[in-house]
Amino acid sequence: MDFSTGSYTSWVVVIQWAAEVSLGLYVLDLITGIVHMHLDYQEVRDRALRLHVEKTIPDVIRFEKEDPLFYTATPNDQYLWNFHVHHDAPYPSVDDETELMMQIIRPLAPVYLLSVILCYLGYMNPTFARIWFAALTVGPLVRFDFIKIMMTPHTSHKSPRARPHLQEA
Repeated sequence: MDFSTGSYTSWVVVIQWAAEVSLGLYVLDLITGIVHMHLDYQEVRDRALRLHVEKTIPDVIRFEKEDPLFYTATPNDQYLWNFHVHHDAPYPSVDDETELMMQIIRPLAPVYLLSVILCYLGYMNPTFARIWFAALTVGPLVRFDFIKIMMTPHTSHKSPRARPHLQEA
């Protein structure tokens, strides 16, 4: 069977790769969404810190630097409170771009390592491995772009909120 631009086999390969890329995009959004949801629902153990709310970025910066409630908390409580604050204080975030990306990469690191081991030992189908590793590798970058999209309306004070439908509630 000839489709004038290539053989039937080449079309099957193109369709297979298109399907794998589409599945990879879906899986990466699913994975990073699950990580985000997981972190959102993790509880800060220190009750006073958990209930503490800051509404502006300057207040968050002051609180993290000067308040003993934050700087005497456990590293895990600090990490979780800092992650949760994005729901109360508008972007731009207190954290730099590298830290924002690391907030997604850190929880994925053990999954990635386990996946590499399972793939090396032959427990992964090659097609599944391509989709899975593409998702795990590209996912944090895509989620990071989502964070930058969330930041855009807040950093553009002269124009109306360009993308309010993309804002996280």
